[in-house]
Amino acid sequence: MYPGKGGREIFLTFLFYRNLPVSRVYAIFAEMNDIQTLLNSLHMKTHRVAKAALWVLVFTVAILTQACGGDSEFRINGIIDNFGTGNLKLVYYSKDAVQSVTATAIDGKFMALARTGKPTVIRVYTSAGKLLGRIIIDNGQTLNVGLNATDPTDMTADGNSDSKRLAEFLKNNAAAIKKHDTRALNLAIAEIVRKHPEWTLSALLMNDFYQSADDPHEALKLMASLDPDVARNTGISSLRDMLLPLSHPLDSLKIDSLRIFTSADTLSTIRTTGRRNTLLMFTDSGIRKHDSITSSLSIISRDKNLGIVDISADKDTAAWHESLRELSENDPANITRAWAISPYNLPELTDIPVPTLPWFILTDSTGTLVYRGSSISRVRSILD
Repeated sequence: MYPGKGGREIFLTFLFYRNLPVSRVYAIFAEMNDIQTLLNSLHMKTHRVAKAALWVLVFTVAILTQACGGDSEFRINGIIDNFGTGNLKLVYYSKDAVQSVTATAIDGKFMALARTGKPTVIRVYTSAGKLLGRIIIDNGQTLNVGLNATDPTDMTADGNSDSKRLAEFLKNNAAAIKKHDTRALNLAIAEIVRKHPEWTLSALLMNDFYQSADDPHEALKLMASLDPDVARNTGISSLRDMLLPLSHPLDSLKIDSLRIFTSADTLSTIRTTGRRNTLLMFTDSGIRKHDSITSSLSIISRDKNLGIVDISADKDTAAWHESLRELSENDPANITRAWAISPYNLPELTDIPVPTLPWFILTDSTGTLVYRGSSISRVRSILD
């Protein structure tokens, strides 16, 4: 039994103990014989009043029972492996607003009841804000779902077609998800979206798994193909709005300079017009140590006509400096290490958003963009 089962479930179980194939209201009336027997045993002049009161009570319970079930709400019975006991927050988009409900998991088991206007995507978070998994559900449905706190690709679902399809997608693409193989994921998702633009799953995959920044034009085209109701009730419009600037032609975008905090603990102005090319890298402490990043930097930094600015997205300067100490102390002269409170919102990049990490922006000697994207291999090929 899941935590949260209470009086209503116990009452209904009592009513259905005969296992008769009858409706809920009829089952309540089936108990009238027992009530009448009770009344007959009460030798009092007011038995008629008592009888009437009991009938009113039964009618009231019948109406309330009908109102509390059916299509007015959905129910999630969940089990989260490797989680234990703790609080959860379930966040979803409904009626043009973000909604949320809380639940408590005991030994990984939890139950939640809520309502939505249309089929919607629910994201399950820990109290600390860690995303544990996603669920697709609609009113009137009861979904039994299994998640794994240590493996985002481990999911089971029963009671909803889209959630079942999501579990199947995660299983079939587990290797690509764990290896961050965005190309393979994008191809798999694009196929689903083109075949089934009416699925809520299609919007979820575009929102959470499709690497839109790799090809914003294709991403926008796929989003435009989604059923309007699906797009409206999954909040995908915000992602579409973010991608629009990324669809602007590169030769229409320019960065002359950046005002930024550097590793010398000073606020410096970095100009992009002093060299043949300037590469702006947006990384964090983990990405900065990736073999693909360090090996590519060791090669492209040999070009003295290339200026490189590594802009950190670490949570604070202490974590940033600690990360820098783990790197080579002999950075080439053309590499500048920098940090920003929010590199995603640098005023100089208002029209050139940074949607993900890592992210690379390559400019020519006039500051005009030559490349923007998440592939340092692509940067190398352009510079060769």
